[in-house]
Amino acid sequence: MDEEFFLTGLINYLSSARFIVSCIVVAIAILLWFILRSIYKKINSKLGDTAADPKRTLFLRYSKTILKLLLFILTSLTVLQINGINVGSMLAGLGIASAISGLALQDILKDVIMGIRLISDKFFTVGDIVNYNGTEGIVEDFNVRVTRLKLTVNGDYMTICNRNISEISIVSNWSDVDVALSYDDDPAKVHAVLGKIAKKAKSIPDVEDCIYKGTERFDKSAIIYKIRLYCPADKRFDARRACIRMLQEEIPKNGLNIPYEHIQILGNLESKENTQ
Repeated sequence: MDEEFFLTGLINYLSSARFIVSCIVVAIAILLWFILRSIYKKINSKLGDTAADPKRTLFLRYSKTILKLLLFILTSLTVLQINGINVGSMLAGLGIASAISGLALQDILKDVIMGIRLISDKFFTVGDIVNYNGTEGIVEDFNVRVTRLKLTVNGDYMTICNRNISEISIVSNWSDVDVALSYDDDPAKVHAVLGKIAKKAKSIPDVEDCIYKGTERFDKSAIIYKIRLYCPADKRFDARRACIRMLQEEIPKNGLNIPYEHIQILGNLESKENTQ
């Protein structure tokens, strides 16, 4: 009897207008999804290789996922409403539940919101050298929840929740070397020698360019001149040390003097003699 009742109810439902309309809604949703997917493919083909731009790849991937989820939710709610289920009261109940779960998941939501900003505003990309609260690292990977850095100091890995990235900056590809030389050296000769050393420093591994910038400032016991190295941010420490070593060798060869601070101790001999 129960089986006959079930079969009768199933047959009545399958032949009802509610079932037919529900099928039409689902078919329209599937059609819309195929249309959206084809639009994404056309966008990718027009913009070129997405692998060359990780930020664009992430943005397209997550926006596609969000649209898919929204389409699924709207389709499900529409089908439920067609079949006599009060969607309004169900949403009210879901609103209370979501408010409770939202308190528990607020940190995750903060991560996602900040992650979307990182992707859409193009703060950085994979391979960039960034400074986060005084810590420098190479961006190994990032998504809507976390950012993963490889520290330039020791090669360790750091994973940062996106909600904690309040201030982050991309490290520049240049580094300055200050050169202290004696006041007794001829300025014209100094400029010529340091310019020649800057050209030679371009041969240092990983150095893309080297420019002699000129006089930087006057100190108590030396004049400070500036040389600027251009190289990948993660290589600048080695390149800077190599440049300093080159300066140490070339400056004396060219007749210039690297000064050192003199300390003169004056003895009060006259006062000692008077006391005797």
